[in-house]
Amino acid sequence: MWTVSRALQGVRSIRVWRTQGQCQCRASLYQPRVLLSCTRVMFDSDETQKQSNRTTTLKAEDILQRDSTQQYLQSVISQMESLQGALEHAISAGNAHDIAEKSKLLAQVTTLAEAAEAYTSAQEELASLSSMQEEDPEMRELVKDEMSEVRVRLQEAGAVLLEELIPKDQQDQSNAILEIRAGTGGAEGAIFCSDLFKLYSHWAKRRGWRVQTLDMNYMNSSSSDEGIRDVTASVSGQGVFGSLKHESGVHRVQRVPATESAGRVHTSTATVAVLSQPDEVSVKVQDKDIKIETFRSSGAGGQSVNTTDSAVRLTHIPTGIVVSCQSERSQHQNREAGMKVLRARIHALERERIAQERIDQRRELIGDTPGARSDRIRTYNYPQDRVTDHRIGLRVSLNAVFEGDGLDVLSQALRQEEQRNWLLTTLAEPSSTTNKA
Repeated sequence: MWTVSRALQGVRSIRVWRTQGQCQCRASLYQPRVLLSCTRVMFDSDETQKQSNRTTTLKAEDILQRDSTQQYLQSVISQMESLQGALEHAISAGNAHDIAEKSKLLAQVTTLAEAAEAYTSAQEELASLSSMQEEDPEMRELVKDEMSEVRVRLQEAGAVLLEELIPKDQQDQSNAILEIRAGTGGAEGAIFCSDLFKLYSHWAKRRGWRVQTLDMNYMNSSSSDEGIRDVTASVSGQGVFGSLKHESGVHRVQRVPATESAGRVHTSTATVAVLSQPDEVSVKVQDKDIKIETFRSSGAGGQSVNTTDSAVRLTHIPTGIVVSCQSERSQHQNREAGMKVLRARIHALERERIAQERIDQRRELIGDTPGARSDRIRTYNYPQDRVTDHRIGLRVSLNAVFEGDGLDVLSQALRQEEQRNWLLTTLAEPSSTTNKA
């Protein structure tokens, strides 16, 4: 499996394959010079067969060519054509109410219907060229290049169609609360916690997001050199939660610590939790349900540290959630920042409850037992310069993750995996297509 990033202009087709553990890539170009970059993706030896099977199962072509998917897409196209006719009739009749109603319904299906038409058109064109090749051997070389172009267009149209098929989660556009805590490994775990926070801060800066540190506790209260025990930050911007949500889980690092004199590789962990930050109106927290405590802030020194009771601890009595904040200078500012975290955790708790109810309901209906997730989701291996995401078996360069676009590659791959799994579990059920149609 490969992830390919390329400048679309000037590229006619790209072919990637794997031979004896080595990945190859060949690009067919319209122009002699074109920007082309490939990110190598390999699998752990014990996961190769499992991931290979899963990749075959999750091919976009298989999903889009299913009978249930084709029936649903045809119903959407028919619905768009029907609404277009109804809208024209309403316009000619001068019925303002019908015009507004039909326009709204048409807007809801037009984008998906147009994507379906583009994909269907590319399919039909490819089938026509294939038939021409079989009927007339002399045409085989003439249509070969054209078929390559159509295949690329079909793949791109399929990607757009898959994106449109997935229901948009409104939470993906919300801001997020990022919590990172040192796990096993002592001081090395705390340093890794600090490294992860720098990684996400750098990624946020590249994407134009704003990071506000709400709470940070160092391993050594008098110095930040020994790493961070835990940190909580607010990340705001466009599409923050949708991009960060897949980072939640246990991150593992394998490297030689600076304090290791014998050069042995140590393994440490840190946990990452990403919570959607809801608006105040979506999560109502009553004052009577909150216990407020104040204490003196701690840190490496500075004004308002260890001098005033500016730090705030908030306890939500109904759920038992406790939030502390000491990043701001005043008690009022710390309380406001702490309330953001408290609302996010309450909101996340409610989302988990609803998700669990859906899983239980699905298990009762179809007897499907969800598989348990591995505790470690990603490993950062410094000696071998690689980062492995164990959920999808994807490997990228460690340097690319910390200095380049490696985290973008991982995020996009995880988003595509989520989308494909949704399509497989939803469009495979006969009832789903019936309800949507």
